Amino acid sequence: MKFENKSTDQSNLNAGFLSATLRYCSESIINFTIMFALVFFAFIHFFYLVYLPSLEVFSDLIMTAEQCLMMMVGKFNFSDMAKASPVLGTLMFFLYMIIVFFILLTMFVGIILDGFAAVRDDINKQSNEHEMVDFIVGRLRQWTGANKYFGIRKKVGLSQLFV
Repeated sequence: MKFENKSTDQSNLNAGFLSATLRYCSESIINFTIMFALVFFAFIHFFYLVYLPSLEVFSDLIMTAEQCLMMMVGKFNFSDMAKASPVLGTLMFFLYMIIVFFILLTMFVGIILDGFAAVRDDINKQSNEHEMVDFIVGRLRQWTGANKYFGIRKKVGLSQLFV
């Protein structure tokens, strides 16, 4: 199995690209978070009211929220839910899965991908902090006269230098 190490420059580029993407779509993410919270809490209250008398995992709002998160991940017991409320519970469960899992999560991925495409297309939005660090380190090496040492390390290799 072959592992490839990314250079520091590439890691800095990726981190800068990620931060620029999140910065670009931060307003959309905040709006999405508000919308997601409203929809999610509405479903939490619905499941709490429907399953409160019959299922223990929906006995309070915190446990209901945990169960809704578990449903989003895919860990739930549908047969108990269908037995407790065959028509209304089953219908709302499928609505929950369609709205939260498919529609809202797809919207979130779309927001991130839109920001990614915009940052990738506009080179001015990309962070160039890694270039500044390289410039400062290069000037420091030149000023201290350490270029010879770092030139040897690159040619010989760190493991051979200290043997």
